[in-house]
Amino acid sequence: MGTPDAMIVKVASFIPFFSPFAMFLRIGLASPMFWETALSFVILFVSIFIFGWLSAKIYHTGVLMYGKRPTFKELRKAMKAYKV
Repeated sequence: MGTPDAMIVKVASFIPFFSPFAMFLRIGLASPMFWETALSFVILFVSIFIFGWLSAKIYHTGVLMYGKRPTFKELRKAMKAYKV
């Protein structure tokens, strides 16, 4: 927290789960380069889109199974059917 330019904080600012916290820390306490901030936001938004799309496919498969809990084998089969 005291050193926003430490390597672990720089790396954490590009990892999607930690980027909102780490980049906010870096912007508040230091001045990161514009490309670092832009890249962090792009990685975050792309990962949100990918995980949202994947979870929608898994949810769609689960709804079609009418209450039966899906196994990993059935989810893999469904993902192949949707060409994921």
